[in-house]
Amino acid sequence: MTLLLPVVVALVVPLVVATPANALNAPAAAGDTCAPFPDVNADNVHCANVAWLAGQGITKPIGGRYAPDNGVTRGAMTAFLFRLTHPGQASPGCTERPFADVPVDSTFCGYITWAADEGLAFGYGDGRFGPAETVSRGAMAAFLYRLRHPGVPAPSCTEQPFKDVRETSTFCGVITWLRSVGVTVGSQQGTVYKTREDVTRASMATFLRRMADLPENLWQCRVPDRGPAWDRDYPADSGSDSDRHYPRDGHTTLAATSSRYALGPVQPRAVLVAEAIGPRFGITSIHGWRAGRGADDISDHPAGLALDFMVGTTDAGEQLGWDVAEYIQRNQSWIGVKYVIFQQQIWQAGRPYDSWSEMEDRGSPTANHMDHVHLSLTPDNAATLSCRR
Repeated sequence: MTLLLPVVVALVVPLVVATPANALNAPAAAGDTCAPFPDVNADNVHCANVAWLAGQGITKPIGGRYAPDNGVTRGAMTAFLFRLTHPGQASPGCTERPFADVPVDSTFCGYITWAADEGLAFGYGDGRFGPAETVSRGAMAAFLYRLRHPGVPAPSCTEQPFKDVRETSTFCGVITWLRSVGVTVGSQQGTVYKTREDVTRASMATFLRRMADLPENLWQCRVPDRGPAWDRDYPADSGSDSDRHYPRDGHTTLAATSSRYALGPVQPRAVLVAEAIGPRFGITSIHGWRAGRGADDISDHPAGLALDFMVGTTDAGEQLGWDVAEYIQRNQSWIGVKYVIFQQQIWQAGRPYDSWSEMEDRGSPTANHMDHVHLSLTPDNAATLSCRR
């Protein structure tokens, strides 16, 4: 089975992205209240990502603590990967031992069975799995590569991705891949990877969030009439394999139906986009259609081709706004983006992600888009999207 991070039929898309770029593991800003667990707070560089992991239901610590400095065990790794790719689903069942040291009543039995069946995890020659053993950073790279490229051999390695990873290392190819897609940036200013060290539970949260943020996982939808199979129109700067195609089987059609938001008479595409983005980020207020304001009104709202994602003006609201803006940028193809405005800056579709232009002062926080992300859509009345599972 091909493992691709899913779009949920109910349009509650399970993956969250962070922005500004390269800020996924940045410390929480002063005044932030990041404290998802008693032992994880804003002083921890991974706090925001641990909070995301908990919010997505990917981690379910026992006793209310996260133990951020502990190493990730092999059993826990299989649970992380299952929950990442099966949001909201119950734990897989287990009716027989997948390995000699994994009894049926083990917490991780179902997850380990799933991972073994999917070719994500392997046991040892003596029939053991070692569920309580910790995972090295090198082995973690292999787990994530197999998750993204099921059944595909590890890539070859022709040069060192970090100075402590030799070309002859078992994990050199997968570590090179992990760095190439931005899931790891290394340590000590990007010079070393620390292959043999255990991957901590704190850093694992960041790695998983970056995996969820990969363009291959986010660009899952297309308009049905835009070409055969799964042709995807990647932005020129994405670095993704734009010639890659995925078959039709296993697709889900998302239809524009009634929205939980008071959007007014917007175009069907606006309904789809609101339902795909709003629940994903926990946004409770999205504005859609409004009447025109005279001949000088150039807004796309009267045409039903604009959405305002209301995020407020707090520090948390600002971060949420940039999260939404980057998600829109990375998904510009299937969304049908015309431009995005946030915090008195505008980004035109097709431009590099960091090419935001300053706008004139319009006099108030709302007029300057300080409290909401404005999205203008291209004219497209398609009422459905097709998405990979």
